[in-house]
Amino acid sequence: MAHTGKPYDLVGMGRSYIDIIAEVDYDFLEKHNIPLGTGDYHTAETIDQIVSQLNDAHYYPGGAIPNTVAGFSALGGRCAYMGKVAGDKAGTVFLQDMNARGIDDLSNDAEKQTVASGVCVVLVTPEGERSFALHKGCVDCWTQDNFDSFDFNDAAYTLIGANLISGKDVSDLFRQAVAKIAKSSTKLVITMSEIRDWEGNPSLANDIVKPYADIIIGNEAENASLLNLVGPLDCKDQILVTTLGNKGAIAQRSGETVHVNAVKQERSISSLGAGDQFLAGFVKGDAMGLSLHDSLQLATLCAVRILERKEARPLAEEDWSDLISSVTTPITK
Repeated sequence: MAHTGKPYDLVGMGRSYIDIIAEVDYDFLEKHNIPLGTGDYHTAETIDQIVSQLNDAHYYPGGAIPNTVAGFSALGGRCAYMGKVAGDKAGTVFLQDMNARGIDDLSNDAEKQTVASGVCVVLVTPEGERSFALHKGCVDCWTQDNFDSFDFNDAAYTLIGANLISGKDVSDLFRQAVAKIAKSSTKLVITMSEIRDWEGNPSLANDIVKPYADIIIGNEAENASLLNLVGPLDCKDQILVTTLGNKGAIAQRSGETVHVNAVKQERSISSLGAGDQFLAGFVKGDAMGLSLHDSLQLATLCAVRILERKEARPLAEEDWSDLISSVTTPITK
């Protein structure tokens, strides 16, 4: 499998969650005041109450950025991850999973956090729609040492969620980190997930995302809100990727616009992780020198494959390299 020539093809920085996944009916969501198709944060006590009433719940390591890193690894990439977990059972499960995939832990914690690990309860309806109940725990317990201890020149791509850069708890740390990352040779990938209204984040949009991001990815609403604020992206090599659900996806760069249709899947168990694996496929395609079209095609295939299971990431022993062979041979950039 071709690599980028650096120690790591991809380094992800994100929030580490344990997903607790269970099937529920609509009455369960109504009983616990959980909106369909979205998520909200709850106290640890409320999470415990919800979990205690679930039938046949399954525990999986999760979190959007680590899910993407896991998918990238299944595609043959060399990966590392920075994130926060506690020294509890959930944190141990999370780290064991990353270790089983050969993904290095770059968190640089002298000791694991004493606050509980982050939990995301994923409630799946019979139609496959998902709703979330979350408790952040220690996911935002970052320090300056986490960024100072790693040379970002060692990563071909660095992936960060915009929600971390905008979050009130660690936004200053991450904005400084992005400025440092931008001075290195890594390509910065920023995912727009969870930021649908950019009007409240003008400095983040204009001072961080627009000037520093090499690849920006979001859904139609997220990217439209961003562009309404910053105007057209004018950096020649900057890539904007827009997911369109069942209408496929679009990638834009230097006046070039490419669209691919959604791939029809035989069955869909859950949409959990589809966006995370789409991102893994697109970045892997770009790292291999694929065209915009073929990178989008690979991304779509990765998203479809994860739709066929409850988990949000490939199993630790899975090899997704067959998806790469189903798209056009890499071209030279």
